[in-house]
Amino acid sequence: MGIAKEQLYDNQQEAFYESMAERLGITYDEVEEIEPQINENTGNDEAVYGYYLTFKEDAPREILDKIEGLDSNDWYWMDISEVYDEDYDEEQYIHIVKKESPYKDFITSMNETLSLMDIPVKRTEQRYVLYRQIYSSIISIMETYLCERLLKSIDGDERLLRNYILYHKSKTDFNEDDIREARCFLMEKQVYHRLDKVSKIYTATFKFAFPQYGNIERAITTRNDIVHRNGCRY
Repeated sequence: MGIAKEQLYDNQQEAFYESMAERLGITYDEVEEIEPQINENTGNDEAVYGYYLTFKEDAPREILDKIEGLDSNDWYWMDISEVYDEDYDEEQYIHIVKKESPYKDFITSMNETLSLMDIPVKRTEQRYVLYRQIYSSIISIMETYLCERLLKSIDGDERLLRNYILYHKSKTDFNEDDIREARCFLMEKQVYHRLDKVSKIYTATFKFAFPQYGNIERAITTRNDIVHRNGCRY
C-alpha cells in the first residue's frame, strides 16, 4: 500500500511536469531542472484573476531563456481558464484525512524501504540499481508525508485551515468553495519537493520555524537525476 501510494504522488507530479513542458515549449528534463510552481494572481477584491509560474531560485538561465513570454521577474503568466480545475480525488482525500497518523505511515514506509538494503545481492551492478530505487523512494516518502500531514491537519482544525487560507488567498473569511480550492491546490498542484514553497506553507499554517533543508534539497537533486536521467548529471 505504501509503495503504491508513493507512486500515485510521483504520477501526479509527472503529469504536471509533462503539461508544463508542453506549455513552456521545453523538454521534461528541463522542466525538472527549473521546478515550476503555480501561484495565484489576486486583486484587491481577493478574487483570483489568473495564475503565474515561478521557478526555483537557481534555475539555469539557459533554460529560462528558451521560454517565450517570461516577464522581467522571470514569471510566466497564464489565464485563469488555462489552469483552474476545482476537481480533486474525493475518495483519496477522505482516505488521507481519516488516517490515524501520517507520521506513523511515514515511519512504517521508511522502515519497509530501508529493509530492502538487507536483500542479498551479489552482483555490484544489481546492487547499484537497488540502492538507486531505495534512494528515490525515501524522497517520495517524505513528499507523501508533507502532503498528508498538511491535509489531515487543516481538515481537523479550523484554526489551521484559517491560517492556510489566509496565507494562500489572503482571506480571513472563507466558504466551501475556498476550502475545495485549497484541497485541490494542495493535492493536485503543489509540488512537495519544492521545499522553498512547502516550508513557507508549513510556517504560515502551523506557526513554527520549518527546519533547515539544504541537505535535503541536495538529496532531491540526486533523486531527480536517478528518476529522470538514470542516475547521471550532464
